[in-house]
Amino acid sequence: MKSAFFPFIIFSLLVSCGANQSENSSSDEVAPPQEEVQAVPVAEEPSPNQSVEASTPKNNCGDSELLVYVKDADTSGTNVRKNPGGAVILTLKGEDEGGEYMMEITEVRDGWYKVKNPIGGIEEDVDIPGGIGWIHGSVIAVDSRNYGGQTLELRDAPEGREVVGLIKEEVGGIRIKDLCGAWVKVDYRGTVGWIESEWLCGIPWTNCS
Repeated sequence: MKSAFFPFIIFSLLVSCGANQSENSSSDEVAPPQEEVQAVPVAEEPSPNQSVEASTPKNNCGDSELLVYVKDADTSGTNVRKNPGGAVILTLKGEDEGGEYMMEITEVRDGWYKVKNPIGGIEEDVDIPGGIGWIHGSVIAVDSRNYGGQTLELRDAPEGREVVGLIKEEVGGIRIKDLCGAWVKVDYRGTVGWIESEWLCGIPWTNCS
């Protein structure tokens, strides 16, 4: 009985030692180095308040031409400059002197608009020295052309889908903010949006019908 039990004890001890060695060897193994993963930058979503038209590249606009008229709070005269904010090369008659003018603008730069020669006056046209001048956006304006009672939509960007305002009646003295091809950014009673130029009139002494 004792001789049969002794080999069984020896066998159990050997099995137990083998198990311990297996556990020790697995715990001592060094894990292979993990491959370093570089973070890939993710483009940020535009915030809901971000201006949509600000993302419109100016080089996608094409040429712009818009007829506007002078609407200057200073009735003594309106200056035309050689370049934006530069030297005065021409002073148009103010309303006090019977001055009433329309002109074609083709480009905007920091709130200044390039004016083509000539400037049309109700009495006579005026030539710009050098053929090109600049006038500030605060002294020019347009009227709406919804003579048939149309409701005009102001959009969030040139050819944009979102409507930000409506012009429901004929209105004058609309201020110009920017140009983009056939689209014009205007300020209508505190609402700023884009409208197609065909719905604007820049003739001060009559409508554009």
